[in-house]
Amino acid sequence: MRFFSKIALAGFFGALFVFIVLYAKGYRLNLTSKKLEPTGIIAVSAFPKASSVYVNGELVGATDINLTLQPGEWLVEVKKEGYTSWQKRVNLKEGVVVSLSARLYPKNPSLKPLTSIGVAKAVGVDNLDKVLLFIKKGEKKDGVYLFENSKGPIISRGKPRELFLFSEYTQGEVDLEALDPIFSPDFKQFILELEGRRYLFPLSPSQEEVLDITSSYKELIAAWEKERRKQELDILRSFSEDFEKIASSSFEIISFSPDETKLLYRPKKNLRLPEFLKKPLSGVNPAKQTRQLEKGRLYVYDRKEDRNYLINIKSESEPIWYIDSKRLVFVKDSSIVVVDYDGENERVVYSGPFEKEFLAVTSDGNLLILLNLNKKLNPYPDIYELVINS
Repeated sequence: MRFFSKIALAGFFGALFVFIVLYAKGYRLNLTSKKLEPTGIIAVSAFPKASSVYVNGELVGATDINLTLQPGEWLVEVKKEGYTSWQKRVNLKEGVVVSLSARLYPKNPSLKPLTSIGVAKAVGVDNLDKVLLFIKKGEKKDGVYLFENSKGPIISRGKPRELFLFSEYTQGEVDLEALDPIFSPDFKQFILELEGRRYLFPLSPSQEEVLDITSSYKELIAAWEKERRKQELDILRSFSEDFEKIASSSFEIISFSPDETKLLYRPKKNLRLPEFLKKPLSGVNPAKQTRQLEKGRLYVYDRKEDRNYLINIKSESEPIWYIDSKRLVFVKDSSIVVVDYDGENERVVYSGPFEKEFLAVTSDGNLLILLNLNKKLNPYPDIYELVINS
């Protein structure tokens, strides 16, 4: 009797072990067929939290959520009242976990004025929450100022710091369109040409001397280009060696994502981008990729997943990276648009008035724009913060 009890007990634990193994591999009990069937998991996260999740049009819960589903094609949508929606089509495989990260934007973003000085031209300083402001009102204070989007006390915000006055370096009319600052690789200095002379200006508040570099301009530019190239190559070394060789010789590198895992680029010629991972990863971004590159088209390469995406947009500005390294921001049809790094989920986040020559992303996920809400009284616009990260 004890023998049969041991056999039964061993059989029970054996069956339990098999069940645990199958469960870990994604098998679930189908109550209708009363059979263990293979499944996969779609993990959906979103900003803002508690956004509604729909699968094939049916509400299944709110973010963040893990969805255990049978293998097959599923349309996942993330929605929240007052926000833009987001969707992704997933071809789910057996035993695979696919992670989706959605970001929704308010349909009516708020605007916060940051300056009141009257800005004729603005140029962003990399992604450092700094902006060069060119002020030209026909007054003694006309010149170049530095705006820093500090998150400190409100009393210290919106007060650009004077870098220099035009009257110190020019005698006649200043052509703002011709003023094109060139920044040093570390973004601590910039070069500006004024009345045929080239000057090196510091961006830091320290008492560095302004230098006339007209005679050494070409040598300094060459040194800066060499340093920029070195910085690019240093980042490319974190990619695969074969990709580094192709990118350094055949790509026009536009920018790296903030986390340096993705590259926005244009090929200099038609070519095929080979696979760099010996064994393809599972659970990667389900968006369609392309390895056949066309000269001059815009692409994003993701080094973590070895996937390459065509960014098929007709923009009026060069796309810039959003802070999460998963989205690009650009101007299209006089609106500000955000698109996922794989070219999907193109959405308008702002279609109101603004000067399309300037657009910047802040470190806290909002946008900086030039805007004039009262042209009858103000001849020039000012810097506004477009709050989309709320």
